[in-house]
Amino acid sequence: MGSVRFNMDGWNDQVKKALQGNFVTRVGILGEKASEIHNETDKTNAEIGAIHELGLLAHVPERSFLRMPLETKLEGWIENNLDLYEQCLKKGNMKKWFEALGFAAEKIIDDAFLSGGFGSWPRLSPVTVAMKGGRWWPLIDTGQLRASITSAVYEREGE
Repeated sequence: MGSVRFNMDGWNDQVKKALQGNFVTRVGILGEKASEIHNETDKTNAEIGAIHELGLLAHVPERSFLRMPLETKLEGWIENNLDLYEQCLKKGNMKKWFEALGFAAEKIIDDAFLSGGFGSWPRLSPVTVAMKGGRWWPLIDTGQLRASITSAVYEREGE
């Protein structure tokens, strides 16, 4: 029976270099966008986001625009982009991977806004539709909440 040999010269150094940066990607209503007052309300973008994400008010059902889309679609994006992960690992530039992950998450969230949560968000009540002048699509009237979604990559310190 034959034998197989692997030449791993430099591999440990390459992996150590790539993993030296301990990065995290944050996605959501970040920075200045979080404290901006939402159009025609006395609430910030972050407050409006929390109300809809979690269904915090009795008359507002949960319409997850962060958790649900990412739980539904992000794993598929990762599986389809393992070649990018490998390239970043080989080049010792894992920050690039985490940045790409953030941009992908932003796109997935935007797609959720455009599709009513991939068709899963509860429709607006007839009363709400009437108050909105016949507009029936949830969470996109002004576009302010949707436009407040960003991503940022941070390097963890001391971990």
